[in-house]
Amino acid sequence: MFGNDVLFLQRFLKSMGFYKGRLDGRFGDLTNAALNQFEDETDKISIAHGRFDLRSEKNITTLELKAQVLARQFLADVIGIPSLKANGVTAKIISGTRTYAEQSDLFAQGRTRPGRIVTKAPAGHSNHNFGIAWDIGLFKGPEYLGESPLYDDLGPIGKKLGLEWGGDWSSFIDKPHFQLDTGLTIAELRGKFESGDAFV
Repeated sequence: MFGNDVLFLQRFLKSMGFYKGRLDGRFGDLTNAALNQFEDETDKISIAHGRFDLRSEKNITTLELKAQVLARQFLADVIGIPSLKANGVTAKIISGTRTYAEQSDLFAQGRTRPGRIVTKAPAGHSNHNFGIAWDIGLFKGPEYLGESPLYDDLGPIGKKLGLEWGGDWSSFIDKPHFQLDTGLTIAELRGKFESGDAFV
């Protein structure tokens, strides 16, 4: 689920109350049992709130449990938007939780690696790193619509569910981005996550 980053996985599982052991970065019986519990709860949520395309499922199931519920409700509502249907556009959740290593790699893009800058957040400074944020993508057939006025139609859907929308940001507008509103600063979130404390 999170590659070889066992410490990240333990922090993630402990913050939801599944992992009871030490944050030692070793994948033992306690980590395995906690992961199985998390996956069981994830299955229950998908049964209760509906399943979607494979790409969306892969990303939704990386999220914290409350975020999973809201992401499924959000995607179900988005799929029903008349403006998307009228334009033959489909929606998928294209990004969920990122490990610190994945965030560092993404942050390097456009800086120390080729490509355009897609994030202003280094590792530990993105809500994606705590399992409470996702990005949605719009598609016309196989074509990904990175820029489209249709993203403006998605903001009110997320906000109605109590989500923060990246389209409302001033310093770095990110219309495909939605996240839980925890009321915590990014530093507070990072501190709680890294110690395995609950923050949702």
